[in-house]
Amino acid sequence: MNIRQKTLLLIFLFNSLFFVNHLMSSDISGYPSNPLKAVEYSASNLNLPSPDNNVVTIEPVSNVKIEPVLEVLSEDIGKKAKVVMYLSVMGSGIMLPFYYEESLSDYLSFRNITKKLDFSDQSDLTIYIYFGYLIESENKLCYNAYTLKTSSNNDNLDNTTVSPDLEFTPDSGIRMDNASNPGAIVDNETGIVYLYYEKHTGTPPGTQKIAKAEDGLNFSDVTTDLHASLNPRAVKLPDGTWRKYIYLNTENALKSESSKDGYTFTEDEGARYQPEENIGVYDVYVDKSGGVVLLYVGDMGGDDNVRRAYSTDGGDSFTLETDDLLGDKDLDATMKYVDPKTLLLPDGRRRLITMKRGENGAAPIVGKVAIGELHTFISSDDKNYTHEPGIRLKPEDFTEFTVWSLNDPSLVRLKDGRYRIYVAAIVTDDKCPEGRWAIISATSKGSEN
Repeated sequence: MNIRQKTLLLIFLFNSLFFVNHLMSSDISGYPSNPLKAVEYSASNLNLPSPDNNVVTIEPVSNVKIEPVLEVLSEDIGKKAKVVMYLSVMGSGIMLPFYYEESLSDYLSFRNITKKLDFSDQSDLTIYIYFGYLIESENKLCYNAYTLKTSSNNDNLDNTTVSPDLEFTPDSGIRMDNASNPGAIVDNETGIVYLYYEKHTGTPPGTQKIAKAEDGLNFSDVTTDLHASLNPRAVKLPDGTWRKYIYLNTENALKSESSKDGYTFTEDEGARYQPEENIGVYDVYVDKSGGVVLLYVGDMGGDDNVRRAYSTDGGDSFTLETDDLLGDKDLDATMKYVDPKTLLLPDGRRRLITMKRGENGAAPIVGKVAIGELHTFISSDDKNYTHEPGIRLKPEDFTEFTVWSLNDPSLVRLKDGRYRIYVAAIVTDDKCPEGRWAIISATSKGSEN
């Protein structure tokens, strides 16, 4: 790279990062979730040595959003410090300005970077991203670094790591009109898809309904009782009991009904879980060790994000384990992941599908603003989830009708090995230009499992 190219790259880096305006922790697609350990240096300026063995290396890099996270030294927690970031490319660097002084907490992170750093046109570059804090009163500088190495073949990271399981194409038509809140499950023996949903027409509106389709596309109502194994909202507990978990807004409590035969359910006494904040969409499953996992949107309508509670007594009571399962606790509300639902994969991993409102805002405006991106996360231990590259679905992916929002996705694996997403959407067409709720779908290209 010549001097001019190098200078232009540095200017690009600076301009891309200059929009940062405050601090928070964040989720980073394709980025390491573990924070760096702070290393102390005595300095009055940023005369930085080469990164040491604590650095996190990512290779190759293309379209990566730089949002470093640093674990603060225990003796510095509570002290006033200034935040600093320094970028070094091929031995030259630029320092981003100090933003403000703040009291240090356990972790420090750089947030609200509104542009991505795209290195896809650069090859064989090593970029050090130093991140830390300066306690001026002690002449103390603490920092560490991420090392980014660009790909020599300029491949785009998002494209090279997406499997056919994660590439979805919208299905033609509408699965269920004037409906929302889908929950889908596949009968593994017959391949029939059962769709649980809320009907928005009829008497009374909001009635819970069930439909089935052999092809998973053309549904007809179910009029007979189904076993709990064909209910996506029922879970088989370690002792063989079938249980439905039901959140009551009026009591702010997660209660339950249980059944021994999977048909007749009886209300259980008391509450299974009762946090201080409201609960939104939730999902319950049994992990590999026999514990019962509750994933839910906490503080619904406030600083909502996905949280994890855990039960060691067979699903009778839950204890909060983390209020930041997906690393987005401190992001703006529109950039958080909500509406969690999981699916156990054939290889034993678990895939979590979520919705993120996105940069267009918190709510759709029919005819003007569309919101809602569907993202997936993967877990091999039923506990820690990693974001999978790319976006599974966006409103603009649908062209047969106009989609203004995507909400409450439900993911299933079809009998032929493909995956399908059922999702509630506000749609407009010639039939209803003012907008209505409908359940639509998209199917993956193939399966690698």
